[in-house]
Amino acid sequence: MLFLALFFVKFSFAQNVTLIDTANIEFRKSLKDFYINKSTETFLYFKNIEDKKVRKELEAICKENKTDFLEKIEKGVFIVDEKYSQLVDMIFKTIKTANPQIGDIKFLFALGDEPNAYNNGEDIVVIYLKYFEKIDNEYQLAFMICHEIAHQLLNHSKKGILKYVE
Repeated sequence: MLFLALFFVKFSFAQNVTLIDTANIEFRKSLKDFYINKSTETFLYFKNIEDKKVRKELEAICKENKTDFLEKIEKGVFIVDEKYSQLVDMIFKTIKTANPQIGDIKFLFALGDEPNAYNNGEDIVVIYLKYFEKIDNEYQLAFMICHEIAHQLLNHSKKGILKYVE
């Protein structure tokens, strides 16, 4: 009887768990190469700043941001998951069709406790998986994607760093 009771308790409280591959070496290498190219564009963006003191501080911040992001890639913070990428890609395609001025943006999915997303200013939008637990429908996801695209189009990340340094 004890065995049956334990068996019942174990399976009655079992959760539907989906495993996520966080050790995808090819994905990490590809993402690392992509990010290195994008971060080079950011260094070039700030290279034309005339004030040497401001430019030097900007370069230091960019190097620190680059190191931090590359560490996240190496640690496996960013993952590949078809369930999320198909949905986000479908929504992004619809948005981009209606707004042809939008360039290519890479969407990354991150492990973490934040129900949030951010645009790093280098054509990358990071969406924490926890965000998907908090939204009710695709319209909320589409709103967030548009919000992050707006940050990219308006160069908020780069302008924010420059304003901070100045």
